[in-house]
Amino acid sequence: LGQVSFQAFVFYNMGALQSTISNWPTHMDYQGQKRSENLFQVILSSFSVFGFIVGYYVQQLSTAIYIIGVGLAISSIVCLPPWPMFQRAPLQWLQEESDEG
Repeated sequence: LGQVSFQAFVFYNMGALQSTISNWPTHMDYQGQKRSENLFQVILSSFSVFGFIVGYYVQQLSTAIYIIGVGLAISSIVCLPPWPMFQRAPLQWLQEESDEG
């Protein structure tokens, strides 16, 4: 009896999780894509330059690689999800034309 109720609990929560995730926005407009790409390049370039300088100062390549890796992680968290700041200019689609003779 305990095993069945646990499975029902898991399946119920998976359904709730799936419905919650399906309501999240998954799109980004063209201007948002451009903003995201520019932000990604600025963050990654800044961390790369900083990592090179620190790595050169301490004479340790692994330190530079770790700093660049942190920059990659931060830029991925900031730029990959479709945050509302990347959805400010939605596309206006044309209405479908009817094919009446």
